[in-house]
Amino acid sequence: MILLAWKNIWRNRTRSMIMLVAIVIGVVGGSLFTAFYNGMIYQRINDAISNETSNIQIHAPQFLENKEINDTIPQIKTILNHIDTLTSLKAYSLRFKTMAMISSASNNTGVILIGTDSNREKVTTNISKKIVQGQYFATDKKNSLLVGEKLAEKLKLKLRSKVVITLQDSKGNIVSGAFRVVGIYNTGNTGFDSRVVYTTQADIQNLLADTSLYIHEIAIVLQNDGLTGSHAARLQAALPFVDVKTWKELYPEVGLMADYTQYLQLIYMTIIFLALSF
Repeated sequence: MILLAWKNIWRNRTRSMIMLVAIVIGVVGGSLFTAFYNGMIYQRINDAISNETSNIQIHAPQFLENKEINDTIPQIKTILNHIDTLTSLKAYSLRFKTMAMISSASNNTGVILIGTDSNREKVTTNISKKIVQGQYFATDKKNSLLVGEKLAEKLKLKLRSKVVITLQDSKGNIVSGAFRVVGIYNTGNTGFDSRVVYTTQADIQNLLADTSLYIHEIAIVLQNDGLTGSHAARLQAALPFVDVKTWKELYPEVGLMADYTQYLQLIYMTIIFLALSF
């Protein structure tokens, strides 16, 4: 049977060579396309984890829906003790996070205001490495602000531009403060860069005239993303009074694309061979 098939292949050499070349081109093309697509997806995942979400985030229940200043995380010390036991822990950052208004001389818009410990944030995310103009936070400068490049374009901001940040304090009063742009960052995600601004926790306390440390978000970065699901489940079971989410839950569209990459090559190759069979 094999001998008969071999003879049949070479009975019409031109046709056989055309089919062989078509199969090779189809297989190579499909493999290259899949590799390119997978690379693009995994780069997006890495960017999301490194610049935006980290692997795991912890919030008070309902915080993600409202982002109210009083929806702070309870029992911080207990939570940190559990975080420190994670085998794949790399770093974590505690953040103040709320909706605010930013106003420049030419325009204003709503933003997400993040107040953070600059040293912890530096090892938790890559924001400090994404500065395209200016610098990361300096300890001797008060009321410093990092803004995304897209937001800077919208508000016509440049380094040392003065802006006013307005938000509600814990009692519902409107408070405002003047800040200066010390750095402009670009993560490659225009949506993120147009709506998120960073300052320090100390500057938030000065703005609110309140020595309380408001923690709305704990971002956790792991050494191994493969342990994200198990570590998040472990934290949620131990800490039922908070909301623990993975990056896939925070960015479901990216997580969905990641889940489907393993099926992409099989589907693509099946289509190619079905086409060649005709």
